[in-house]
Amino acid sequence: MHRNFIIVLCAILLLGNFSCSRKPIDINPINNNPKDSTTTIVPSKFLKENNWIYSQMKKYYLWEEAMPAEAKTDKYLEPIKYYKSLINDNQDWFSYMKSDKNDVLNFWLGTPVGYGFRYKTFKPDPLKDQIFLAISLVAQNSPAEKAGLYRADIIQKINGNTITENNILTLLAQPNIDITWLNTSNEIKNANIAKTGYKVKPIYDFRVIETGKQKIGYLAFTQFLHEIDPELRAVFGYFKNQKIDDFILDLRFNPGGFTPNAEVVGSLIVKNLNPNEKMFGGHMNKNQTLEAQSKPDGNKDGRNWTNETFNLNTLNRVFVITSKSTASSSELVINCLKPHMEVILIGDNTMGKSVISTIITDETGQLPLVLMPAYSTLENSRGEAIYARKEGFIPNYVVQDDVLPYYPIGNLNETLLKKTLQIINNTITADVIDANHYKVNFMDRLHHYDSLTPFVSN
Repeated sequence: MHRNFIIVLCAILLLGNFSCSRKPIDINPINNNPKDSTTTIVPSKFLKENNWIYSQMKKYYLWEEAMPAEAKTDKYLEPIKYYKSLINDNQDWFSYMKSDKNDVLNFWLGTPVGYGFRYKTFKPDPLKDQIFLAISLVAQNSPAEKAGLYRADIIQKINGNTITENNILTLLAQPNIDITWLNTSNEIKNANIAKTGYKVKPIYDFRVIETGKQKIGYLAFTQFLHEIDPELRAVFGYFKNQKIDDFILDLRFNPGGFTPNAEVVGSLIVKNLNPNEKMFGGHMNKNQTLEAQSKPDGNKDGRNWTNETFNLNTLNRVFVITSKSTASSSELVINCLKPHMEVILIGDNTMGKSVISTIITDETGQLPLVLMPAYSTLENSRGEAIYARKEGFIPNYVVQDDVLPYYPIGNLNETLLKKTLQIINNTITADVIDANHYKVNFMDRLHHYDSLTPFVSN
């Protein structure tokens, strides 16, 4: 419980002068001086920030009716803690707040400031505190790539320090770091890398894989961004011209992003595309619903599929590679395809973010804060959102991506792609690990970002 900084001034009890006579002393003397008590309440130094947070959440938050009454909230809390005190924990594990709005805006615009690698952690010795970082993805044209870091490298030290659970975030928070890593040739490498801005290329890899008489399209897609629709259409045009028989969408690294871009991706894949048909819908809180209904198109029921020339159209099924880092718009695409074709998931459970979030900043520019609360539910054309749970979507084929060193993304021996191809070809075999690879127990299931963590407050 936080103090209200109450200052109480109490009068000192005076016992008076003692007489030299033998008259007995009253051991319970009457105090004729009344007790003076003055209370001063010091206003919270976060009052402006927390007032703004409450007003914005009351207006936009999907579960605003579950928020505590403003008078019952603790305005003495630091802003991020105050924000968390308003969240509906039973249904919401993804709304978050950051103290620097530029971090969030840059991330979701695809222009983050960071080192540019994703990682998973494990302990080389389970009895010790030391942890290693297995690099699972290196962003193209990022500082990490320019420094010579690749997927499958193992970072062993940062700034000469042994990495532990207690210091990893502090080490990675530095504007530049010296990293020591082991590459796939068992060579120790060292480099200094600095956080700089770079542009995400979400179309990480695409190719047509020929197995026997089959042509299989493969796309590794890492984030839904604005202004990349033309590039995506070109990729699907290539798949369509190649007359692929099956399609693999790799979303294991994809945290979501720009919802209209997800509409395009889904519309390029769905069987029997009909732009006049509803793709998804949902509902907002009462305040936003009334405001929307007051607009000319306020009664429109959801969003339709988009008209796509290079829609694959005839595929009866799609295979999606997933992980616990598969979230939001990625899950939206999966959910919207399900009523129209067979969607087969391979990998790990998804995050379970079945809502649209909205980015809220202070329009006056006085506060650097940014809120990203749940804004609207998401349901497919059948009104379904079965992934609205902490378990997310549960894969049809649970496959642990726990063999190191990793193969490159798109390599036919890469664990999840290899298993997906076996499923497609009905040639599933027991996994065999060769002498150059080994299994590890990762400490969690996420592909962490080096600098930014979507859906987690700082």
